[in-house]
Amino acid sequence: MVAALLLVNHFLGCLWYLIAESGTEISDTGYSWLDLPSRTGYGTYRDAGPFYQYCTALHWTLTQMTPGSMSITPQNSVERLFNVGCLFVGLFVGALLVSQLSARMVQMQMQNQEQNNRITK
Repeated sequence: MVAALLLVNHFLGCLWYLIAESGTEISDTGYSWLDLPSRTGYGTYRDAGPFYQYCTALHWTLTQMTPGSMSITPQNSVERLFNVGCLFVGLFVGALLVSQLSARMVQMQMQNQEQNNRITK
């Protein structure tokens, strides 16, 4: 389950970067999150190295799946729509995780009850 979650976040992070790198071809504002100033001395995220950009994109997707926060925000309509889609994916993944845990707890409770019934007979 964790590996699948990491794979989904990797895929979404790569898409988030691809949307930003597409730049002015799809941007209605002429900006993307890569044009935001980086607080690490790189200038903008576009000026940073590829590993830092990947880590930033992965961090962004992880914050969309969890209640975390990130200083990077969508800068155009395509990024905003992708953000909304990621929020829905996060909602679905969270609901799936809760349902899986609930089902496992019910299964364990039923097994304990069966074991208690066998012991009392």
